[in-house]
Amino acid sequence: MTQQKIQSDQISPLRGILLILGIVAGLMLASVVSNLLSQFVPAIYPTLVVWALTALFAFYLMRTRLIEYCYTVSNDVLYVERLYGTRTKILLQMPVLDVVAITSEEKAKKAYPQLGKVIRATLKACELPQKAIVYRVRGTIDWIILQPNQEISALLWDEQKRQNANIEKWGK
Repeated sequence: MTQQKIQSDQISPLRGILLILGIVAGLMLASVVSNLLSQFVPAIYPTLVVWALTALFAFYLMRTRLIEYCYTVSNDVLYVERLYGTRTKILLQMPVLDVVAITSEEKAKKAYPQLGKVIRATLKACELPQKAIVYRVRGTIDWIILQPNQEISALLWDEQKRQNANIEKWGK
């Protein structure tokens, strides 16, 4: 079993405390501005704006700091998982032999124009290059964008296993 974790840079405890204090200060400032604006417009509008901005900021923080991805190749099956803290969700589970191509996103779009919505399991903080993994699923072609290291990439495209599987399936 080979496993790779993609995660954001960990922040120091001091930066974490400063971040929380900044969030609290921002919410207090937004509340003051909301109260001042409620004198000129109905009170519900500034309140809704504060809640919307808070939700957008929380979503941004989750996507950039809290999310992690785990790529695992075990028994010739690729598992791609998204992790929020201790909560895990499997995004993709597929046999390695179903991989059709490993290429860049642009080349995948050109070579396979029928591709649907992409599953993106990447982080901007990770310096590994993004690769489009095109694969077969129930008679159609689908794709996912990953940032695999050399070891995972080699396991996804093992030429000898592909030849052996073709010999087993079709004969010599």
